[in-house]
Amino acid sequence: MKNALYFILIIITSCSPVLLNVPPDVTYNFTQKFENTILNIDSVIRIDGYFISKHYYNGIQTDCCPIMFFKDGSLIYNFNDYYLTDKKYIRNLPTCGTYTIKDNKITVQYIHHDFYNSSCFEVQYVIRNSETLWLEYSKNLNTNDIVYNNSSKLDFIKSYKFVYLKEKPDSSFWMKEKWWFWADGDKYMEYIQNGNTNEK
Repeated sequence: MKNALYFILIIITSCSPVLLNVPPDVTYNFTQKFENTILNIDSVIRIDGYFISKHYYNGIQTDCCPIMFFKDGSLIYNFNDYYLTDKKYIRNLPTCGTYTIKDNKITVQYIHHDFYNSSCFEVQYVIRNSETLWLEYSKNLNTNDIVYNNSSKLDFIKSYKFVYLKEKPDSSFWMKEKWWFWADGDKYMEYIQNGNTNEK
């Protein structure tokens, strides 16, 4: 009996996000649906790589929370760049979403979903130049808690800086296989039927 319970526990704790249903309240708050439309983001910022934050805490700088934008309006967030050549790793990333561009601002909505937690967030960046972003705010759409980035605080993000990649992965993550991720049901069905073609 103990062996059976242990085996079940291993299966549960090793589940990828693909196998776990996202709670309805999280998908409900994800309102910036995926359009699968080619955006001109590469005319305002570089996308042949990713951006990573320069996080300051008590005067000490650390790099964290990388974000990668794709031409089709999708993104991945908070990944390990060591595994970016692994398609299975990209597909099973727990944090993915969409973005829009208006004037000099990029508005991101993403869902983080794993065995322990599911949440929907909105983040806004100001484009300083093609290789630098400033984090404006981060909002948990499930709780409506919002945090503004303030350089006068001891804990803040100075900027997001661009990191070039010689080989960028495509955007074949698991959320694109979920109907609730899409703005248009016909485009979703076309994506599924055509073998999940993804942009870089």
